[in-house]
Amino acid sequence: MGVSQPGKGAAESGAFTWFAGLAAVIAVLCVVCGVVMLILKWSGFHPWSFLTQVPLICLPIAFVLLIVALVLAARRRRSL
Repeated sequence: MGVSQPGKGAAESGAFTWFAGLAAVIAVLCVVCGVVMLILKWSGFHPWSFLTQVPLICLPIAFVLLIVALVLAARRRRSL
């Protein structure tokens, strides 16, 4: 077992919060764009290209951020 540094846990906790929060916001944005796209298609309109590109790009980014948050949480838990 290693000696823990005094401020290291708080920094990792803050990083975990930021990564998880940012991933959640990006994922919600992707879901909202997807729902708007479905509503536009059901209404007979053609969705804007912006709406089709946002989930395509941002959903993998949100997934990677969630994986980073998971790794940070595992490191923090292991150091306890």
